[in-house]
Amino acid sequence: MSAEVAGVVQPFIAGIVRRGLVPVVATRIWAVTRNTRRGPELKCAIRIALPAPTEIFPDNHPPSGPYTIVPRGRRIQVTGEDQHLDYLTAYLSPRSVAELLFTLERRDVETRNGIKSVATVVLDGEVIGELSPTTSKNALPLIDAQRARGLQTAVWGQLTGSRVAAEITLSLPRATDISDEWLDGAPSIVPVLPREVTRQLPSAYAKPAVVPAAPAANSAKGVWIVAAIIALILLVVPYVGWILAIGCLVGAFFLARMIRSRPPRTAIGAW
Repeated sequence: MSAEVAGVVQPFIAGIVRRGLVPVVATRIWAVTRNTRRGPELKCAIRIALPAPTEIFPDNHPPSGPYTIVPRGRRIQVTGEDQHLDYLTAYLSPRSVAELLFTLERRDVETRNGIKSVATVVLDGEVIGELSPTTSKNALPLIDAQRARGLQTAVWGQLTGSRVAAEITLSLPRATDISDEWLDGAPSIVPVLPREVTRQLPSAYAKPAVVPAAPAANSAKGVWIVAAIIALILLVVPYVGWILAIGCLVGAFFLARMIRSRPPRTAIGAW
């Protein structure tokens, strides 16, 4: 990683490892072998899906009971959070943005048209809002599916605001986009690792090692000089001299290519 990226994520990665856990990221590897004038060469690139540190650990503690986190999806607005402003402002200090883990629960409410079910949003055991009828219709199947397995449904969300106003948005995919791996697989959880612990970890960055410059490719200059001299001598041979000279140059071409394709004479290690 670049020094800029490593300086941001190092405390969190070190914190994960220090707790005996293995950090895992999705990786994409691209590689192709191309023929060049120096012979076959490998061109490759490796990219990792590295989330921001704020997306690794929530600012609050995970749910106390068994739970699973819904995969991230589209941004959903929570309603009714303004009625719980006193409770929410405690999560904003000292920043105006907090990345939190919420839980969703089914609740039946009585309306003029009968009883309707809505998805309520809970933060550390306290109801702080609910989803609209449309978004509740999307979330309720997810809640019911995990409740049947004895799991709470957790969801990533963001709290923004101040002491006078607050807004909560959740990251929730469509029910039709949920995979069977999440519905039936092992619960998706986050390690219990408070940010305060990771921020106090000492830096593990080591001084860069001085690496010598890459060895230059083998030179075939001598082959071409010798071939040119022999070709000039062969040109004086009657009738077939020019044929022999061309053959000498062609042989020199393949010999020079073979020399340049070999590992440099100053190379160290396996090539």
